[in-house]
Amino acid sequence: MKQVNLPAALRAAEPLAAAFFGVVLVGFIVATHRMIGFAVSTSDFQDYCFALKSYGAGRMDLWPSQRTVLAGLPAALLTPRLGTLGALTTAALLDTFGWMLALYAWAWALGGRRAAWFTLAWVALFGPLVLLTRTISFYPTIALVQVGAAAAVAGALARGSKGWLAAAAVALGLLPLADLRSVLFLLALLPTAMLAGVVAPGSWKVKLLATAAPIAAVALAWRFGGWAYPASSASLQSAVFRYAQDAASLAGVSWTPPDGERSPAFRWAHGSPGTLRDAVEYLRAVDASRPAALVSRAALAPHARELQAMFPLVGVGAVFAVVALRRPRALAAFLLTATPFLLVLRSALTTLPHPRQLALGVFVFPLVLGLGCAGVLQLAAALRRFVQVRRGNPSPPGLSHLDRGVAAAFLLFVLLVVTGALPTPFRPDARWRAALTAEDEPRESIAVAKRLLGGSGGAAPPERMCAAPLRDDAEAGFPLTIPWFPEAPGPNAPTTETRTVPVR
Repeated sequence: MKQVNLPAALRAAEPLAAAFFGVVLVGFIVATHRMIGFAVSTSDFQDYCFALKSYGAGRMDLWPSQRTVLAGLPAALLTPRLGTLGALTTAALLDTFGWMLALYAWAWALGGRRAAWFTLAWVALFGPLVLLTRTISFYPTIALVQVGAAAAVAGALARGSKGWLAAAAVALGLLPLADLRSVLFLLALLPTAMLAGVVAPGSWKVKLLATAAPIAAVALAWRFGGWAYPASSASLQSAVFRYAQDAASLAGVSWTPPDGERSPAFRWAHGSPGTLRDAVEYLRAVDASRPAALVSRAALAPHARELQAMFPLVGVGAVFAVVALRRPRALAAFLLTATPFLLVLRSALTTLPHPRQLALGVFVFPLVLGLGCAGVLQLAAALRRFVQVRRGNPSPPGLSHLDRGVAAAFLLFVLLVVTGALPTPFRPDARWRAALTAEDEPRESIAVAKRLLGGSGGAAPPERMCAAPLRDDAEAGFPLTIPWFPEAPGPNAPTTETRTVPVR
């Protein structure tokens, strides 16, 4: 019988354990204290509900035009066994585990395992990411693909191994299939993946293959990726136009963005790839037309103010992160893969600072803090060794038991801070934080479905049309309750109200 190398097996299982730790910490501990009103939240619930029903019925012509099939696939595959509510909630949890694992890999590739553990611990500090763990939509899947692509490309450039290079190619092939706006991430990450191939170790044939692989993966995604987008899929220009309209409506600001219909519509795997250039030009025009009044209003939004309050802490983390990113390739990998997330975050902060929009950009913040903590520990270890050398008692190279003890104590301190066990300004129930108030869906549709099930509700109103499929789920034996999470809001949650708007 072949013997198992236990230390190697434990090292292989460590990322999985870290991701599970992150899910429990953020989704079950901190979110329970921060969520108000209901266990989960979502916008455009009718879209997601009927997407699952159209997939189950084989009616892809009814798939919502603004969603991709890949983004809805995890929930769609679970629906026959779990029903609509069970599938969406379980898929959100699995996706959260996935993007936690991807975030761990991103930090590990850049700064090592300590940076990875600290990165997952700091996720709990940021409200948009806390809410993302309780968001039953396709956004968690989109986040998984985007963070996974950044992690793979960062590993390819910083580490250069064949596994990382292959992962980068696969991740880039999936990226544009997750969400039409993910194409913008592709534009930023594809050149970085090609650069990783150029500087990869090995012969010129290896370099050529590593450089061409990401291009080939993207080309295949264009050639065969049409299945992810319905024939009536929205163009990138129309999605951005509606996003601008939503932002102006929420802020009460007059904004007439450029007409996207005047430029050739860009749809992934449909038409000509050359229309992407027109789409990018349109995005620049929209960005330039953003009124100053909208930027001012967005800056005053509760979730924007909460993130702005984190800027000094993240800035300090960035200073120490340079120590963890001491290798030029690691520093370059961080800067190049973080850039698209920062651009998305800037757009959300100046246009529509809704938690879901902010979440897709704020992943960089816990990464910076995780790298910063790793840098602090490296400086502390270096200082200790310097003092020992000066005293004529040099220690052997490598980590000592003292170094490991200091790292464990530091991680425990961070956990006590983010969970509120220590009375610091960063506790989850701090009064200055924005409220993570659950939107009216899926709560209202569940309530209507229960009335329909009792025969006393009549027909479902147009804005709650998913109540009928939920009633059908109940008649098929699926409970009209949210699995996994307690439905009562956290007892120590803040009470500041926030306004919401459907996010396209």
